[in-house]
Amino acid sequence: MLKLIFKNFKYRLLSEMSFKADFLGELFVTISINIFTICLFKVIFSYSRNFGFWSFDDFFLASLFYMSFRLFVECLDDNMFEFFETVFEGKFDSYLCKPINLLFFVLFYFFRVTKLIIAVVIYFMLIFYILYNNIVTNFSDIILFFVSSFISITIGILFTFIMVSLNLFSQKNLYIGFHMHHFSQLCYLPPTIFSQNLFKILFITVPYMFISSLPVLILKYKQYNLITLSIIPLLILFFIAYLFWKKYKTLLKSFGG
Repeated sequence: MLKLIFKNFKYRLLSEMSFKADFLGELFVTISINIFTICLFKVIFSYSRNFGFWSFDDFFLASLFYMSFRLFVECLDDNMFEFFETVFEGKFDSYLCKPINLLFFVLFYFFRVTKLIIAVVIYFMLIFYILYNNIVTNFSDIILFFVSSFISITIGILFTFIMVSLNLFSQKNLYIGFHMHHFSQLCYLPPTIFSQNLFKILFITVPYMFISSLPVLILKYKQYNLITLSIIPLLILFFIAYLFWKKYKTLLKSFGG
């Protein structure tokens, strides 16, 4: 399976890089949007040192993680959206004849490798920023930061998989990506504006809102209890995703074409 994934990544990378104008254009737009967002919030924070004790430095760290996370999840978004487009257009029959695991088609076959590379670069920029500004005080903080990053990314992947899989119960493509894009903007909300009890309720019920701020809360605010608390939404999302995966196997062949 891993050998197949790496070979597919190599093929996709060569395919994407053959259209250099599209790649450079998308890269320019992505960087421009994120820089504009940071500059906009820089102006907002110039009128106040913090919002609910959430400083611009906190926002900047969360934004870097959000950029990296969002690009990584978009790789899966694009793959799953392309998968459903193929299914709804009735062009998936030829793929079913191949001796390849269904999970490979859903998550990796249409993967955007260039976005993955950019996501990794931004994540290393985040690590460099943390180390350069001495935000990390000890080795255990680094480990907990990576753990919280892994939890956030896993929550984002499971939530995205569940949302996109709603197409399983529709007679047409629901274009979940459009709604996901707007819903993801909630990640910019400072988590410190909520009361402690409300934050815990939202963290369990709508964990996607805090995937970008969780590593910052662990790293700067030392709220290590959130790692334990995150197990609850993680298990809930995993269980729902598992149920959807079973539906994939039973309902896939009933799609149109």
